[in-house]
Amino acid sequence: MTPVDDHQAKLQPDSQMDDLSALDAENRRLKRLLLAKLRDENRALQAMLRRFDTE
Repeated sequence: MTPVDDHQAKLQPDSQMDDLSALDAENRRLKRLLLAKLRDENRALQAMLRRFDTE
C-alpha cells in the first residue's frame, strides 16, 4: 500500500479516511501484540540458554 499524502487525503471521501484510520489502528494493535509475543519468546529462550550454560 502506498502512503497517502495530504493532497490525496483531501480527495478521498470521509468513509475511506475512516477505513484508513481503522486499518492504522488495527496495524498498531497487531504490532504491539507481536512485540509482546516476541519479547516473551526471547525471555523463554534466554532462560533456556542460561540453564544450558550453568550445567
